Amino acid sequence: MRLSRDSLLSGIFVTLNEIHTRVTPGDSTTATDGATGWKTLTADGVDSLIDTLLDLPSTREFDESELAEMAGVSRNTVGNHIDTLEQAGFVTEVPHAPRYRVDSESEPFRLATKLDVAVRDATE
Repeated sequence: MRLSRDSLLSGIFVTLNEIHTRVTPGDSTTATDGATGWKTLTADGVDSLIDTLLDLPSTREFDESELAEMAGVSRNTVGNHIDTLEQAGFVTEVPHAPRYRVDSESEPFRLATKLDVAVRDATE
């Protein structure tokens, strides 16, 4: 199903607003040093991390090193952004383990998945 341009833009706006709200609840500043939500998502390898997360099954657990290897980024990049990804609703920490899994039930993740599919469809 192809989304209209307006639906796509609306989805982007809702996703970024939801992520911004999760990362900075109750704060009128932006997520990272005055950056917009979009800038936060595309900064320093975060785009590669999100791209990797969108392709993982929701049952797949991983640690920071495994995510770094899958995404083709440094372990430091993951360490610098894992809290933001968790607050934004892209990952959730596995109880009693230093591991994570995709938070496929979160609204930001679902919207990012829809956006990913729409962009892939539009570029085929």
